[in-house]
Amino acid sequence: MPRRSDEPRHREKTAEPCTEQVRKPVSADALIRDEDGRLLLVKPALKAFWDLPGGVVGPAESPRAAARGRIGEELGLAVDPGRLLVLEWVGPHESWAGQLMFVFDGGGLAAGRAEQVRPVGDSVEDTAFVTLDEARNLLRSDVMSLLEKSLIALLTGGCDYFELA
Repeated sequence: MPRRSDEPRHREKTAEPCTEQVRKPVSADALIRDEDGRLLLVKPALKAFWDLPGGVVGPAESPRAAARGRIGEELGLAVDPGRLLVLEWVGPHESWAGQLMFVFDGGGLAAGRAEQVRPVGDSVEDTAFVTLDEARNLLRSDVMSLLEKSLIALLTGGCDYFELA
């Protein structure tokens, strides 16, 4: 008779390989707009380019909780990320073994709230609400592509998955 998967012996045997699996970095960002539909970008202190607000997902953290947490920590902004817009897998590159990137709908800010968004701490140097054309001048091409995919999902009510080799 086969053993049930919830028996302690089975859990011990299946838990061990999970600790040895390759881990991939995961990031979670949010698409946040002001009352005029401009997009919130951040200039991280440790990057040479602008980015979407959010950041790295911790080991025991959900992507949605990570987006909420990083935005709160770095911008002092209380955002409850809504539906998932895009999930993107980026293949191995440089010293990375691949990465999963989540982008959630961060919603729109109430009138006058955008002017109050400022970096908190030292992980973000600057913030800006920009048009899509302005974003093209600030973002690296891969981040701009992720932003455009997120906007399409926002406008169509969809959610999409992409793989970048």
